[in-house]
Amino acid sequence: MATPTNTDGVITTSPLPFTSLRRTEKMRPALAILAATMLVLSAGCGTQQTEHVDNTPVTETPPPHEWVAVDDVSVRWTAVPGIDLDAPELLVARAFGESELFYEITGRFESTYEGFAEAVPYPIADNWRTYPRTGTVNNHVIEARALPDKLGRPSYRVIYCADESGTAVPIGDTWKTSNYTSSRPRVLAITRTGWNVPAPQVNLAVRTVHPPWNVFEGWELRLSTSKDNDFFSASRPEDRALLDYCHRGYPPSNGNFRYGDILDAPPVAQPSVPGWPQRVDGP
Repeated sequence: MATPTNTDGVITTSPLPFTSLRRTEKMRPALAILAATMLVLSAGCGTQQTEHVDNTPVTETPPPHEWVAVDDVSVRWTAVPGIDLDAPELLVARAFGESELFYEITGRFESTYEGFAEAVPYPIADNWRTYPRTGTVNNHVIEARALPDKLGRPSYRVIYCADESGTAVPIGDTWKTSNYTSSRPRVLAITRTGWNVPAPQVNLAVRTVHPPWNVFEGWELRLSTSKDNDFFSASRPEDRALLDYCHRGYPPSNGNFRYGDILDAPPVAQPSVPGWPQRVDGP
């Protein structure tokens, strides 16, 4: 193979390899600096500690409900034969009836039983308007029976006649008979939302004046009527018949005082009946 020469006979070589070599020589310092920088960065990444930030939302545990007793008023419950006032659904109905009364008197959640503010089926607010009373309320349960439920959950309708005629409103140094001088019906639809979890067991031998646990837990409350889940209305024939029954079949306990009668002495708050059994912890 002939060696390339120029016209003067001098041996020549291709300028491309020589040019590439010169470029490479010029790039070596820059490559060395880049390599050193990467080495430092690599070493720094190995020793740098990243601060861990816990973004898990914090759920504050609400304070335990401390019931504040309502003085000078009590609730006594009776029922027609065959109705157990300590059955789970009756405990819910009783807790609702008493809490609703105490809330009307004080306008404060602290006077209601634990869970009432979340279970009540109509809007309420703390520090609400009040209707003070003193004396004894007599509630008489006239029906407690199972209701059909589309999801197969235990569901019941409980009806009781609420007689507040044994209460009076303080007016200065005297007392005026309550607005409710005759019995009125209260109809509740009560459904076990935690249907696969049995209601807690209770000890019937030990009684207190208020339930020491959240009776409403695992239950749903709705205002009902004699036929359907709706607000009670005396304009309906079925509801009117129920109203008449409470008026006639369960007469007021105060001797049929008229509304607005002035009393010389306040009505007496009789001991609450039957009281509240104790919850039995454990399976």
